[in-house]
Amino acid sequence: MAQSRQLLVAGLDAMKRENFEEAETLLIAAFQAYPEGDDGRRTASIWLGKVYRQTGRYEEALHVLERGLPFPAAFQELVSICRFLGKAAKKDGDAVNQAEWYRRMFSLAMIYAGVMNMRMPHMATVVDWKGAENWLQEIRRQHGSLYAYQFEGQEVPEDTLLSAADYKVLRSHLTID
Repeated sequence: MAQSRQLLVAGLDAMKRENFEEAETLLIAAFQAYPEGDDGRRTASIWLGKVYRQTGRYEEALHVLERGLPFPAAFQELVSICRFLGKAAKKDGDAVNQAEWYRRMFSLAMIYAGVMNMRMPHMATVVDWKGAENWLQEIRRQHGSLYAYQFEGQEVPEDTLLSAADYKVLRSHLTID
């Protein structure tokens, strides 16, 4: 376990120096060194996703960031990438892809809100990460994807992932008439 932590710290150091190639190598090694389901593995996934985002490899970033769920940082990075890709689609005049990226953002926001409401019974401020992870697996099993939620004009209660501008885009592209 000490080796996996050393690899993670070295990868983060490489990121600070903006040596993304070295960071990628170290973070992949850290991810592989941590056991399945370990929080360190999720953390390595999140940082590796940031490397991919920084180097313009958005599909890879999305894939690896999903492995960092249910941690809030993974949700935030995923939403940030979806927002960026939605805006890029708008700039390209591609309303269909813009709507899809914003729909994915909404789905992530809905799941995030659900995860953040999964509290441990005896501690009102502590999220039940294992319960959240099981719920995410169930969503994937039932729908084949995390992006199952459809926007129908509703708001996400207590959501901090989406801005008022995001909701404006959702309403303009995805509201069912």
